[in-house]
Amino acid sequence: MTDKCTCHERDSSYTCDYCKRQGFFGHMESDAEIEYLNDKVDEYCNLTSEFIRLLDIVEVSDMGTEFRPNTISSCRVFDADKIDKILNRLKEMNECAN
Repeated sequence: MTDKCTCHERDSSYTCDYCKRQGFFGHMESDAEIEYLNDKVDEYCNLTSEFIRLLDIVEVSDMGTEFRPNTISSCRVFDADKIDKILNRLKEMNECAN
């Protein structure tokens, strides 16, 4: 088992064991492919940031009560817990990325 990429030692359709363990399937051949993926990551980060920002809006009613106008809900308790965990993790990841 090697601790480095050996895809470049073979043709571009080959995926070495290192890349398979890392979850990479197919070696990137060009800067254009890398730029494309970086653009997708940037778009994902921007969309996630905006999504979290919308969910974090807190307003005050005329009665003085704080509320969140944008919510995600589920009538299934276990699903609501999963959604909460996912959103919290996305928020943590988004804070690290910024």
